[in-house]
Amino acid sequence: MEFRFAEPNDLKALAAIRGTDDNSESYWFNRISGYYHGTHSPQQALTPRVIIIATDDFRVIGFVAGHLTRRYDFDGELQWIDTIPDYRGKGHCHKFISAFEKLVYRTGYKTHLCQLRF
Repeated sequence: MEFRFAEPNDLKALAAIRGTDDNSESYWFNRISGYYHGTHSPQQALTPRVIIIATDDFRVIGFVAGHLTRRYDFDGELQWIDTIPDYRGKGHCHKFISAFEKLVYRTGYKTHLCQLRF
């Protein structure tokens, strides 16, 4: 498994991962694309926004997205974290959260908010 920053051509794959749950792929493409390009802003979100993807044999298998914030007096917020169904329940998301935390802490911020959906 390898991690890298998302690029615009990755957004469709991320929408397909999110679209397997509660909304359509087109809904998630619009949300993720807007988040990536800065046209969709969560409450009290600051820049930069970061989307890190995980690949396995060049296949996008999951991602984490987050940003700086002033929401609830925290410094960073994890917006989304998700994997394809075959990779769920195997501890991979822990690696995503760790990568996100490192980015937040590198900016000098010390606290972050994480809202998880189960």
